[in-house]
Amino acid sequence: MKPSTSSPFGTRIGRTAAEVGDASADLLESAGILDAVEVTIDSLQAEERHMENVCDMLAYHRERVTKKQLDQPRDPDDEAEEALQRAQTALREAYRKLTEKRAHAVADGRLAGEKEDAIVASYDLVIKTAERMHDLTEDLRAAIREHDAEVDKLNGRVSQRFTSAEDIVASLDEDLAS
Repeated sequence: MKPSTSSPFGTRIGRTAAEVGDASADLLESAGILDAVEVTIDSLQAEERHMENVCDMLAYHRERVTKKQLDQPRDPDDEAEEALQRAQTALREAYRKLTEKRAHAVADGRLAGEKEDAIVASYDLVIKTAERMHDLTEDLRAAIREHDAEVDKLNGRVSQRFTSAEDIVASLDEDLAS
């Protein structure tokens, strides 16, 4: 039966029912936002842990490359160099997306107070870890290049330092002639 809008009692019940309905909708939306916040934070924390593991692996391999004997090059065909460059490109794109998503979280009016702080802190941690991962990737690339250059130098593949472009051309001409 429909509440009567002609009597004050019916109007009051109608208003109360509408207010309860609005409050329920607000609660459901808030619960949905809280669920989304929790899922987002959990996902960001899982991603950060994964990235930390990769950072540990990169640091380990960089250390190994710097301690290896100079008997042979570590990346003679530049496959590692190319793979690490691709990884850095992917990391720059991930960084861009993470900073964009962080900005969206800050701008989202539904997130305020603790919810916003928690999401922003999670994004900040993942972004910082992505930066560290990028730097460690570059460190590993540099360590491999330096190691391989030292091996080449010790094996006589780098015989001199050039002081001008003419010296380089003359050396290339000598190599072609021999």
